[in-house]
Amino acid sequence: MAQFFLSTGRFLAIAVAVLALALLIGCGSSGSDELTRQEFIQQADAICVKTTQEISKTGERYAATFKGTPTSADLAKYVSIAIVPNFEGEIAKLRKLGVPTEDEKLVNRVLSTLEAGLKEVKKDPDSFVSGVNDNLAEAAKLGQAYGFAHCGSLT
Repeated sequence: MAQFFLSTGRFLAIAVAVLALALLIGCGSSGSDELTRQEFIQQADAICVKTTQEISKTGERYAATFKGTPTSADLAKYVSIAIVPNFEGEIAKLRKLGVPTEDEKLVNRVLSTLEAGLKEVKKDPDSFVSGVNDNLAEAAKLGQAYGFAHCGSLT
């Protein structure tokens, strides 16, 4: 059972990273304090790693409360108490970083795709648990193409 949550946690962490990446790219910044693409990627990946760790910790604590196999309702609750809030927090942190000007268009695309995926997850937690969420998958793909090592990856 713990293995189920770890694999679910890994999937969720990836989804969170992708969502955060998209939101981060969409924000942009101006002036001489603007991050370079590499700086942005490094800082965003660090945020995504922390989010993944928090999701795993929450999943382990929640899994310890089960006496058998978790039900669909249990998994939906896990998504609502661990996945959604952590994704939202990650997005807020990524937005504060500021996206390099030349990357704003791409990051906005990632961001809007992630937001659409999170909206689906809120309506249908099974779309996250099952991995059947086209928007989250697309956001992950875009994030990896951008250069993220942790945001948008399953590891």
